[in-house]
Amino acid sequence: MRSYLKDNDIRIKNGTDVNAVMRDMMSVILEDKAAFSILKNIRQKILEKLPKLPLGTVMDMSSGKMKQIIVNQVDGMETTLAHRFPELTANIAGPLFIVVCLFVLDWRMALLFIVTLPVGMAFMMSVMGSYAKNYESVDRYLLTERGVQVAGECEEMCG
Repeated sequence: MRSYLKDNDIRIKNGTDVNAVMRDMMSVILEDKAAFSILKNIRQKILEKLPKLPLGTVMDMSSGKMKQIIVNQVDGMETTLAHRFPELTANIAGPLFIVVCLFVLDWRMALLFIVTLPVGMAFMMSVMGSYAKNYESVDRYLLTERGVQVAGECEEMCG
């Protein structure tokens, strides 16, 4: 616990801070436990179906390809299951809760809040309009020798 707090530069001022840190740690632990349980079940189902495949299909597939499917592709789902899905749920539930509370308090305030959403989205679309073009130029630069060197230096500095 001490090393976690020190590594993440968390200073405890009062009991509320301890409670928040513990709640965050438990949240991450439970999300990871659920995700790894799902990944284990997916791997078991793949391995259960493997003997049912035609022998020619299994013989044509190299052991490296099987490992890539069973281990690497299933591992690729971990980030989505453990982090993105819970964050998406929280990011949708929070604003939805606020809208419901606004409708309970004052329906005019809630409608005003909802009207601002398309305005904000239009603004973001105008600002991000050239994003794809700019991103492509950065991507091309990173593929050059100098770009690889700069990316390596950035990674080295950031740790």
